Amino acid sequence: MSEIILVVLKILPVLLLIGLGIWLRKHSFVKLEAIQGIKKIVMDIALPALLFVTFLQTELKSEVFLLSIVIFVASSIAFGVGFVFRRVQKTANPFYPSLFATFLTGPFGFPLFIAYFGSENFYRLAILDVGNSLFLFTVMTVFLSTVSCDMRSVQKQSISTHLKNITKAPLAVSTFLGILFSILGFGTPLC
Repeated sequence: MSEIILVVLKILPVLLLIGLGIWLRKHSFVKLEAIQGIKKIVMDIALPALLFVTFLQTELKSEVFLLSIVIFVASSIAFGVGFVFRRVQKTANPFYPSLFATFLTGPFGFPLFIAYFGSENFYRLAILDVGNSLFLFTVMTVFLSTVSCDMRSVQKQSISTHLKNITKAPLAVSTFLGILFSILGFGTPLC
């Protein structure tokens, strides 16, 4: 029973912040523009910085890359299962398969993980997220660029366009730069 109390006490601050956010939104305490600005700061600056530093400070071994490949394959299989379920359930929602292969680890999972396991163990979850992030920035972005609520508005994008988009995504860039700098041995002098 004491472990349950420990879990609740560690995760309670995160849940209270989520509740505060819901209350603030419900009572229009903060304007939508401010929320979008805060979200942009978190998703484009704070979270990428956290990922960069985490990977920079992590000693990356070959097992890490194998694990990333396994997660990428598992995400691909889950994505395929989404197409099967879409057919079985006879849903016309073109986005349905994407629900099976996206795990939204960053904005929600990272804070909960850090609250419970501590920031010193964050690299463990971040490493697991590399395979799914690679899946999201490759397969999922290509898929999502081909579907729309209004099928007439979909324009095919070239592979070079997708690659340019990956190089502009702060989460992808920070993750891969952190891994690269760690592999090259820059982590120790910089940290």
